[in-house]
Amino acid sequence: STRMMDSDRDDAAPLLQQLNASSKKLKVIAAVITIMVAILLVIVVALSIALARERNKPAPPEPEPTQCPLPTTIVDDSTHDFPLGQYQAWNIATDGNHNRTLDFVTEEGTWLNSDLSPNGTLVVFDLLGDLYTIPQSGGNATLLKGGVPFDTAARYSPDGRYILYTSDASGIENQWIWEISSGQTWPVTNENFHWVTDGQWHPTGTMIVATKWYTSTRSLGAGELWEYPLDLASRKVQAGTKRVDRASLTAQIGPQEPIYSRDGNSIFYSKNTAFREVWEYSQNPHAEIYSIFQFDRSTNKSMRLTGGPGGAARPSPSPSGNLLAFIRRVVYETCLIVRDLTTGLETAVNCDLGFDQQESYTPAGVYPAFDWVDETQIFIWGKQGKFMTVSVSSGAEVIIPMTVNVHLNLAPTTRSHPDILAGNSSSFQVKVIENPWRKTLRGTTTTVFTALGNTYQLAGDNTIPTRVTNQRDFVEISPSVSSDLRYLIQAVWNDTTFGSVQIVDLTSGQTFSVTTSPGRYMFPRFSHDMTSVIYSRMGGDSTSGNYYSLNPGTYQSTIEFTPENSVKVGIPNLVTENRYSYFSAENSILSPSGEYPISLIETKDGKSNTLAISKYASELKVSPDKKYVAFVEFRYVYLTTLSPTDPNQPMSVSSRPGYSPNFILKLSQSGGSKIEWDENSEFLIWSLGNTIYRFQVSDVDACQSNDTVCVFSKVSFLEIQLEAPTPVPPVPTPYVIENVTVYTMEDPNPINDAIIVILGDKISQVGSRDQVPMPPNAPVYNGQGTIVFPGFVDVHAHWDFNEIPVQQNWQYLLNLAYGITTLHNPSMDSIGIFRDAELIRNGKKLGPRLFSTGTVLYGAGGPIHVEIDNMQDAMDALTRIKVYGGWSAKSYNQPTRMARQMLLKAAQILEMDVVPEGGMNFHWNLGQIIDGHTTIEHSLPMSLYNDVITLFAASGTGYTPTLIVNYGGIFGERYWYQHTNIWEDERLMSFAPQASITGSTMRPIQAQDPDYHHFTTSRDVKSIKDKGGIVELGAHGQMHGLGFHWEILMFGQGNMSNYDVLHSATISGAQALGIDSQVGSIKAGKMADMIFYSADESPVDDLENSQKVKWVLKDGILYDAKTVNTLWPVPQTRSPLPPLNNVRLQ
Repeated sequence: STRMMDSDRDDAAPLLQQLNASSKKLKVIAAVITIMVAILLVIVVALSIALARERNKPAPPEPEPTQCPLPTTIVDDSTHDFPLGQYQAWNIATDGNHNRTLDFVTEEGTWLNSDLSPNGTLVVFDLLGDLYTIPQSGGNATLLKGGVPFDTAARYSPDGRYILYTSDASGIENQWIWEISSGQTWPVTNENFHWVTDGQWHPTGTMIVATKWYTSTRSLGAGELWEYPLDLASRKVQAGTKRVDRASLTAQIGPQEPIYSRDGNSIFYSKNTAFREVWEYSQNPHAEIYSIFQFDRSTNKSMRLTGGPGGAARPSPSPSGNLLAFIRRVVYETCLIVRDLTTGLETAVNCDLGFDQQESYTPAGVYPAFDWVDETQIFIWGKQGKFMTVSVSSGAEVIIPMTVNVHLNLAPTTRSHPDILAGNSSSFQVKVIENPWRKTLRGTTTTVFTALGNTYQLAGDNTIPTRVTNQRDFVEISPSVSSDLRYLIQAVWNDTTFGSVQIVDLTSGQTFSVTTSPGRYMFPRFSHDMTSVIYSRMGGDSTSGNYYSLNPGTYQSTIEFTPENSVKVGIPNLVTENRYSYFSAENSILSPSGEYPISLIETKDGKSNTLAISKYASELKVSPDKKYVAFVEFRYVYLTTLSPTDPNQPMSVSSRPGYSPNFILKLSQSGGSKIEWDENSEFLIWSLGNTIYRFQVSDVDACQSNDTVCVFSKVSFLEIQLEAPTPVPPVPTPYVIENVTVYTMEDPNPINDAIIVILGDKISQVGSRDQVPMPPNAPVYNGQGTIVFPGFVDVHAHWDFNEIPVQQNWQYLLNLAYGITTLHNPSMDSIGIFRDAELIRNGKKLGPRLFSTGTVLYGAGGPIHVEIDNMQDAMDALTRIKVYGGWSAKSYNQPTRMARQMLLKAAQILEMDVVPEGGMNFHWNLGQIIDGHTTIEHSLPMSLYNDVITLFAASGTGYTPTLIVNYGGIFGERYWYQHTNIWEDERLMSFAPQASITGSTMRPIQAQDPDYHHFTTSRDVKSIKDKGGIVELGAHGQMHGLGFHWEILMFGQGNMSNYDVLHSATISGAQALGIDSQVGSIKAGKMADMIFYSADESPVDDLENSQKVKWVLKDGILYDAKTVNTLWPVPQTRSPLPPLNNVRLQ
């Protein structure tokens, strides 16, 4: 029934009311759902935009096994921490010994800033650090300001009476003014660590704005915009005011390229907006890297003005203030853009500009400064290395002719020509002493240490050490001695059986095992009462693998020496996750923890308490009696009392002025490391090179804090005399390699049907069969028609360094397998690299000949900062390298030119080389060439023209462009990830861990060739070599062994001939390092280092063949290149590598 009775209606009323209410609720719910859907849509759209932006961002950098910039952790602000002391008086113009001259004429220039005089008749510009003027229509340039100081970025004052410019005349870049009428100059800023560049006049002429650069733990500075009032009458420096800040106190990115609006009320500037704080390589210019902002001087607020795809940088307002010119990347060209500031309309006016630097770190600007002729024309530097005027309306350009007579004063090139064998190839003096431990008991002193992978001991003050054990299968690590001098405890390591901890009875020589399972152990110590031991269990790493690497930390086990002359060991117990631990006098556990800052933590009864902390110390150890703190800061050893001002807070220790405790002793003269306390807190021990130092704590009150002469006199030292043999081939008479074709690299013409006579590890004779008599009774090796070249020389190599001292390192083997017989590493822990160099020279480890700068001389903040305030600092810094056998030093972005020159002078005194970090700072690079640095490491990021090419070629400074990590574009290595399946390379995969290859290469980015700037750099490299310059190869350790051959191919992509590329890969590298009298070519008297190719696979015919090395000869020993097994004189299979968790691809 559909009919409803009245009673039914009455009964239904409550239901209707409920339905009504439900309907309202449903409407509300529907409305909420609608809102939620709308919100979701907004989120989806936002995510889509974000994802699109993310897609347009540059791909994250692949894992790079080695990086020149060492610090990876950001520390607190270091703005006011440096310099540490007062600078020595230094005149960069006279103290740098610029006694050579270079004169030439050029009609083009590189990276030329320009500015028009107010009357429009003259243009001021900079070229190679000198200032010139030319008529606005072009012509012969007039030298305005020359000399040694490097002057750039000149700008006329609004009234035309003065020129503002950037100069390092004070020792670091500051802003200076030159009065045109009198020729007098004076500084406007007086910074001594944070350099100031790119100044611009306010329209009133009463102030300037400039970029001040700050560094934290990374040496790439972040800009801030500062205004400085001018007192042109008194010419006194006025205090500046910060106007636009960097993103944070630790940022590596900030505002730059400032310029006032025409009314002076605002400041236009550019800024890297691709990343907020951390600057990254290989950014994507087709998305957005730089944007232009406008800062309102009245409100102190910035507004983003323009950016987007291709970015925007180097703003320049028109005379009326209505237009703004700037540069932008459009497809693959850098274009001049003009923006109407009223409508926002942007027009690409001209795309014949030089290559911008948006993909680089840009202290010299994203693009050179330019100026407006009038409202219709712009005067700007272009891609031909010439100036041009560009019509704003039509884009038509007029090239401005320019002739510059260049006159430069150059310092001699610092190149030491070291004897890499120290006159003896059969033995050498060991320079690397590790883990020193000296203890005196009842008048008897026992010294133990490790060298060449073995533990040695000395009795008394005897300097001739003896082995503690006769073990041959293990590397012995971090020994220490018991309180009664009877027992020694140490860790050992074997590449295939792994590690353990053992106790050695020094009386009987008997050995006892402390650990029951294989692992990675270091730093074992006895407790003072000899009832327990502790040791560190380490994690896995890239050279020893990851087997037995779980649960790292400090473990403690009880021990009991039984009457039966055995040792009972208890179950190990994890005490703390920190490592490198030792016992206090109370048998609590003391452990350093963290880095940047580092702290010293006491663990007792399961509870931890921080005793001391240091922002910049690299080592920190409290004495076992907890009365003193020893620490290493900025490479020097210090001692102070443990006396916190607040008993509830850890004591902060530092040597820095204003931060140091009231009482502090500087114990080391030139430096030191590996500090150790004896268990009674009576002595502090450290080492440097092959010398062990000891300070007796009872002398702590004998000297005043500032009386270093007194303190140093209280430090005793012991120089270890340890002679080590080398594996010179045991052939008493020469042996001969015949049936080969030889490219000696002394002459481009090959020697056909050649004979090579080798005696020991050197070449005795080389020549054609009819020129070289066959030595009688000499063993003969048939070269099978192979093509022979000198071994490759990699001038700029890096590799992983880990604490577990493996017996064989896959990185070394790969380099040798690809024909690289000499490696130079310009950034590596000194002890680690020189230890491995000695192990290879001693024959215990297989690999190329190793050389290094050791630890870099770092200019920025963090524990690895190296302060160079005076010549003593410079001498100390280089001495710390030389004592380990080093003969080169890496000057790494020291912020002052004064410091860079001091290091060069110290190097000349100590007969060493200085190879500076390029760092993408173009003006610093040119100054380094002028000052006579040995090489420039890494590429100059912009396209080079005749001025720089001529300077580079004539200077004698070598150029190591490392195209594999080329600046200014995508790293060159990614080109090969894109174009080759490197995981299919059998030689590579037979040595390298698979994860190090496939994880970063199987899904490469895709880019067109113009995005790879190494093509341009390689053409510039060819131009330098064609003019007689030294250019050499360095593969940066990006893909060990194989990467060097990518570098060879990239040199070839610049149209260099195959022979010249191979010349650069061999003798040129040796010339750059000053070792060409000993390696780099096949010549009588040189080291017997060669590589062999099958007759149909010569790299002279095709550079693609360069990686197809058949045999490698190093030090007169011949190896099969695919396996690195010895072929001659005694066939032998090399020892195996550690298991590296490879899952081989079939």
